[in-house]
Order: sequence, then structure tokens, then C-alpha cells
Amino acid sequence: MTRRARITAGAFVLSILAAAAATARPDADWDRCRGSDAPDVVIAACGAVIAAGATNERLAVAHHNRGVAHQLQGARGLAIRDYDEAIRRDPGVADSHYNRGLVHALDGRHDRALADFDRAIALDPAVAVFYDDRGQSHFARGAYDLALADYDRALAIDPDDARFHGNRGNARYMKGDLAGALADYDRAIALKADYAFAYNNRCWVRTVAGRAGEALRDCDESLRLAPGTAHGLGSRALAHLALGRASMARIDIEAALRAGPEDGQRHYVRGMVLLAQALPDDAARAFAEARRLAPPGKFERWERELDPLRKP
Repeated sequence: MTRRARITAGAFVLSILAAAAATARPDADWDRCRGSDAPDVVIAACGAVIAAGATNERLAVAHHNRGVAHQLQGARGLAIRDYDEAIRRDPGVADSHYNRGLVHALDGRHDRALADFDRAIALDPAVAVFYDDRGQSHFARGAYDLALADYDRALAIDPDDARFHGNRGNARYMKGDLAGALADYDRAIALKADYAFAYNNRCWVRTVAGRAGEALRDCDESLRLAPGTAHGLGSRALAHLALGRASMARIDIEAALRAGPEDGQRHYVRGMVLLAQALPDDAARAFAEARRLAPPGKFERWERELDPLRKP
């Protein structure tokens, strides 16, 4: 038998497994391998268990937990190798498939991530976060209807998770449902008052919806909670621009691009700001960079959605 203890790691949740002890007094390495000590302790302890040899169940747990520790340290290639071995030894553990799916998603391999999330859900369909992270991979691929369906399933299981509401708000926004998106951001913030991403996203959507004054307050709060973030500065630049404050927008968008230069949307906003400052040649170069970086179809969406916000 295995049981799991979930730990939060940034924007996702990982699961450490514990198997029933094979002896009345399990050894110290086995105890540390199954615990939630510092990742380097878990890696060493699980490595000792693996090297010493053990039952198939113990080896599956040891590889899984070492994979979690590698993942927490950012060694995603090593994590994948351990999850592969854990699944080979015990393919019926949903958490191993889920955790491997998280690594694939972080590395942009969303087809593989979806296959792992599908298997995790088939094995344990009552876990809300499995649906949420599958929704994230659908969202990353532009499959917003499928993402919405998964966020709905996650919220049906756990309606009070702020992240699930924030993610569903993003999908609703991408589908053009601004009111629905704002309702989800409102709920996310009500559940988690320090949710900087929800404030940022509500700022952006309120600006697009023609409510730039309210949006600016949201961006200020987002940046108070998470100072200097590229997304927060970029969103506030758009709000300033919509309010006719081109000089303030310029300060924010330049800072946003210093913090995160490889984002086409920020270059597009910079082009809008430069047009507002009567710098058409510089604006043209910014738009060209935005087009170069834009995922398929996004540049045209920015034209439709953002150009009306620019003050004449």
C-alpha cells in the first residue's frame, strides 16, 4: 500500500509517497527517503535505499520521492528518469504520472504532459489539482474550451481554491468572456488576498474592458505584493496608456522589458506607447519585434484588442 503527502512547490503541487514498512523498525535511510526533509537529504537517503536493493514497492517509492527532490532542486532531467523508473515498477500510482506530467509541462512538452495527466486522472479521478494542471497544458496549447472544462472539474471538487479560479479566469478571458474572467479574479482575490497574479490579471482585463482607473489600482496592488515583475509592469503600462499617461506608460513598459525582454505582447504595448509619444519609427521597430516573438494568431489578437485603448 502507498499513501501520499502533498507539498506545495511554487505554482504546483508535488506528492511524496510513503509505503508500508516491510519490517517493524525500518532503517534510517528508508525513513528519511519517505519523509519531507530537505531535498538533498531525500536524494541521498533514497539513493541509499535504491543502491542497497529492496522490494519492488520500496524501489518504486524511492525513485518517486527522489524524483520529487530532484524536481524541487530544478534538476528536471533527473526527476524524469526517476519518475520513469517509479512508473515502470508500479504503473498504478497516479502521483508518479502526475509529477512526471508537471516536469513535461514545465519543459513545454505538453503532449506528453497531457498523456501523464490523463493517466493520473484515470487512476484517481477525485484529485482536483490533476484537472487544473491538465487544464494548464490545454491552455498552453491554445485549447481554451478543453482548459475551461478541466478548470470547471477542478472547481467542482474544490470550489475554494484561489488558483483554480485564477486559471479559469484566464481561460474565460481568452474566450472573450470578460465578465466571467473578472468574476473569477474577484473570487480568487476574495479567497487569497495576497494573490498578486490575480490582481495583475484583473488589472489587464479591466483595462481591456474600459475600466482603466480601477485597473490601475489592481496593478499597483499586484506590484506591491510582487515588486518589479515584468507582467505587473507591463499591465500597468497598458493601464497608464489607456488613461492617456504615455510618459508613465513608457517608464513602466521599458522596465517590464528589462525584466522580461522575450515577450511579444510587451513589445506590442511598447509600440503603442511610442506611437502615443509621436515616435512612429521606433514604434514600427517595436511592432516588428512583437510580431517576431508572437505565437501564431496572437499579433492579430493584440491588434484587435489593444489598439482601441490607445488615446489619439
